[in-house]
Amino acid sequence: MKQGKTVFDDTRLKSLLVDTASPYLPDNVQALVRQQLLTWPDLIKARKQLDKAITRKIVLKHLAVTLQCNPGRIISARSPVDNESIRKRPCFLCLHNLPPEQRALQYRDEWLILNNPAPLFPDHLVISHREHSPQLIRNALPAMIALVADLEFRFSAFYNGPACGASAPDHLHFQMYPERAIPMVEQLAAIVTEDTGQEMLAKLNGSRQGSCYAGYLDCRSIFFSMAKSPHYLLECLSRALDCLPAAIEIPFEPMVNLIISGRDGTYYGLLFPRKAHRPACYFKPEPDCMVVSPGAVDVAGLIILPRQEDFEKINREMILQIYQEVCHGTEVFSGFGVGDWGYVARDQ
Repeated sequence: MKQGKTVFDDTRLKSLLVDTASPYLPDNVQALVRQQLLTWPDLIKARKQLDKAITRKIVLKHLAVTLQCNPGRIISARSPVDNESIRKRPCFLCLHNLPPEQRALQYRDEWLILNNPAPLFPDHLVISHREHSPQLIRNALPAMIALVADLEFRFSAFYNGPACGASAPDHLHFQMYPERAIPMVEQLAAIVTEDTGQEMLAKLNGSRQGSCYAGYLDCRSIFFSMAKSPHYLLECLSRALDCLPAAIEIPFEPMVNLIISGRDGTYYGLLFPRKAHRPACYFKPEPDCMVVSPGAVDVAGLIILPRQEDFEKINREMILQIYQEVCHGTEVFSGFGVGDWGYVARDQ
């Protein structure tokens, strides 16, 4: 009974579609967002809080980052992710535990498209697997690439690893944000097309299907891929994951944040190898404590700060220190030699 009330089909969204004669996935997603903003009080309240969020920019060594003061994210930032705490709480991504007003749109057979109840962006989505299974990047990556394409690059997808920002490490999911809401992908695409790009990102391979790069920018190791083919992008990112050190605890996958984006028929993949979940300042006593719990959005240059005092005091040096503590240095690319990429460099 709960599933029938919660999962929408095209017919139940028809009244909210702009073009009811030819509904397709991008329209259905926008219709879901509109429906939830009309009927889900908690989401309405959260969107109003987001509208009041304040931002400012800080220029680091190479790129600028944006700070967002968003009090609505305090619960997520403070969320305990240790195994005991997770076992004690109900999974908030399982279908039978969703709030009564929350609705989902089915994607293919395995996934549900949901509105994020604590949004960082307008139209912030969570894509949750129908089954309760652990967060694993290899199980999410194909769906991330496919959904970005099926939404015609109007949204980008991001993945937070179990110990890299995921507040539900026990349930497979990823998230989506409106196109170009995080500028780093476009910044990197511009860098690799400039003559000076090789000084910042080393090219690992290139072919008619795409190119892969690795580098170290503002205390963050970065793997970046541009591809004309979704299969090529999947192959490149899978190879990169193979080169990274596995975590020492279950689920033994590399600690990573990952963004999948695209524009004008070109796919982008941006991977951040991680070495820590939270920086040292997160655990310090007041007044030195800073509530910042970096996920993919933060390491990609949109740093979420729920508390006003943290938003006001953070500076360039603090940000670089945070990135240095949670992201790997250049040593993580020791297995990323050009020779390792020969099999993905072929023309297809």
